[in-house]
Amino acid sequence: MVTQTLEYNPSTGRGIRPMNPMRDLNAIAHLIEIAFADDMRYGGRQIMRDLRLLHRMRPLLWALQTVSPSLRAFFSGFVWIEEGRVVGNVTISRIDAYTHTWLISNVAVLPEYRRRGIARRLMKAAHEHIRTYGGRRIVLQVRQDNDAAHMLYDSMGYETVGSLVDLVAYTPRPPAAAPPSDVVVRWPDSRHWRQAYHFMNRATSPLVKMLRPPRASRLHSAPPSPFASLFEHIGMPARRQWWAYQNGVIAGLAFAERTRHLATLELVVGETVTGAVEMALLHKALAFLQRARLVRTEVDVQQHTTVHALEAVGFQRVRVLDQMVLPLEKPF
Repeated sequence: MVTQTLEYNPSTGRGIRPMNPMRDLNAIAHLIEIAFADDMRYGGRQIMRDLRLLHRMRPLLWALQTVSPSLRAFFSGFVWIEEGRVVGNVTISRIDAYTHTWLISNVAVLPEYRRRGIARRLMKAAHEHIRTYGGRRIVLQVRQDNDAAHMLYDSMGYETVGSLVDLVAYTPRPPAAAPPSDVVVRWPDSRHWRQAYHFMNRATSPLVKMLRPPRASRLHSAPPSPFASLFEHIGMPARRQWWAYQNGVIAGLAFAERTRHLATLELVVGETVTGAVEMALLHKALAFLQRARLVRTEVDVQQHTTVHALEAVGFQRVRVLDQMVLPLEKPF
């Protein structure tokens, strides 16, 4: 346990302590809704509903945490308490089991408690925790227009390494034009997985690699069975991926996930000029996602062709996120 947690005084109900998912999820959802109100309409409200559902399912959550270390790591972080209620939060998660990179997210303080140093103390507690568990690098994202957060992170040694643009589409439809004839899109083929993995590793943006390191296991996919399709039809989460071939060589990948209210899309495409590969993948992906009310995707701002292809089929830019990094070799 980090030294910062000693600041919590149970008798006064004030200070910092580790987040307890058994009792804090509902309060954290309320806090995030206020702190990130501008982002709620882009799928955030559904995430908050899911947090509150987990709060109501506390006995099941406790049992799952008992048997699953990875789930415990997901629900990790610190909260700041004033007058017995949660007024600040920071969430900590390890990117995956094979890396020493950690993610800090949901740094939030209620408006009436800001400018008191609460966010800084939450961040310091997160730093100590990550260092204790062997972390070597911390990544976080912050809205490009959030000057106060930028000042805090800059003062703690974080450096901006690039930016990602968030785009959304409401009730998307596949492109009206026919897919490009020189690009063939297929289900994943296990005979080509090595080629697909090397392509994914080469074409994935360095910024995205920090958050989702390319793993060969992600490429093992197949068309859904009739049994799985039935569950998907009644609202269970559904996942698909497609591989695009140009001149017989893999030139792009698409990963899509659909739930009842929200869907996500990720395009992995090499350097292109025409956008033909993107359009071919979008034909397949948006045909699958068109039942979703909202589709979100995140693209490196330097990938201009991919951004333009998404905008051409109805995606809209909603925010730009600066990605910031802190190597833990640096003092703070």
